[in-house]
Amino acid sequence: MKKIVIIVGALLVAGLLGATWYSSFQAEKIFAAQAEKTGELYGPAVKVSLDDYTKGLLQSEARTSVVLGKAVPLHLLHKVTHLPWGAKVVTTVNQEAYDEQGLAEIGAYLPLEQLQMVSHFGLTGNSDMRMNIPVMETDRDGLRIRLQGLEMNGSLNAGMDDGDFDFKVASMQVRTPEIQDLTFDGFHGFFNYREQGGFPLGEGVLQLDKILLNREGVAGYELNGLSYRFNSTLTDRTLNQYVDVAFADLAVAGEACSNGRLKFEITGMDADAARALQEVYGSMSAEALAGSDVDPFLIQLQIMSKTVELLQKGMHFKLETLALETAGGNIHAQGFVDVENMQQENRPAFDVKGVRAGATVYFDADAFVSGYRLVSAMQGEQFSAEDLSSQAASLAQSLVSEGILVKTENNGLEAELSFAEGKASLNGKPVSQ
Repeated sequence: MKKIVIIVGALLVAGLLGATWYSSFQAEKIFAAQAEKTGELYGPAVKVSLDDYTKGLLQSEARTSVVLGKAVPLHLLHKVTHLPWGAKVVTTVNQEAYDEQGLAEIGAYLPLEQLQMVSHFGLTGNSDMRMNIPVMETDRDGLRIRLQGLEMNGSLNAGMDDGDFDFKVASMQVRTPEIQDLTFDGFHGFFNYREQGGFPLGEGVLQLDKILLNREGVAGYELNGLSYRFNSTLTDRTLNQYVDVAFADLAVAGEACSNGRLKFEITGMDADAARALQEVYGSMSAEALAGSDVDPFLIQLQIMSKTVELLQKGMHFKLETLALETAGGNIHAQGFVDVENMQQENRPAFDVKGVRAGATVYFDADAFVSGYRLVSAMQGEQFSAEDLSSQAASLAQSLVSEGILVKTENNGLEAELSFAEGKASLNGKPVSQ
């Protein structure tokens, strides 16, 4: 019996050592593959290189570099512990790779001693990661940032084209010469990422409990309960975007509003045309990071050209709701824009007759005045509430007399705009060309 136990134990140890050796062998392949994949995902804007990999049976070390344009490279040290079922990787800044000046420069932005990410890799290359930073501070060129309670978690498949990410930030304070104090409290979010057809698609939500802004000589503001939900899909060679933004309340210099909502969708975008436009923006970002001399006029022409090509192939925009509650009542709007596919013979490059649009804007009886005061307060205009109310009432009366706004049965204000067959109408009347 004792011999059997010894033999079984020896076989288990041999099996574990064999599995651990295989884990060590796989880890090196995974590091090289992920460095290459990162370069493919981010193109010329971000360069990732595997500088060295020292392989061991139970533990290995890898050194990588991340370069963003002309910025100081970020050198990373990865300590890899091999396990029969995968590997545990602890990533830190490789301080030995910097000279004194480089270390001081990178240390001005990153908490070198606290910056640590722990990852777990499976034998097939799938990974989970987490990072916690209790406090991070930077003070450089008049910009001061203090971040507290950062938590990040994520998971990726072996191809790095499908994963989940979530993060939390307890609070963040930002100060610049222009901004006396900008505070974010309770910032958290989740994102499901997937790469499809060359697009970073997915769905997620970003939420922020509170934003406080104080500026010297200008009224500050407080925004509570902000949420941003988004979803992007690719179906039948068309790209679709869905966005839903809401906030609980906003206060600015004595003016306030609540229950803000913006919900819209853009559907039917041609995938090839959208990808071409995305490549222009990607190239522009890469050149900016590299410090290259970029002709802004040429860039604008390229963006305009690709945008026209995207529109020519048709798309649909729908403003499902734009809503706001003010002290004077509700404001809400709806609308749509439909662009036909214009890739047809004997048709102008952009035929306005292929565009249909419509929109309706409504103000409760006193909401126009309240909204006017709120916008003026956000712009920092120094007028009393009485003066602003008087200005708003005069403006509303002028817009009604000119037919831009019409009064409703409940004494509200409304405007209805439509566009079809190349002709526009406002409140049922043709708009002169």
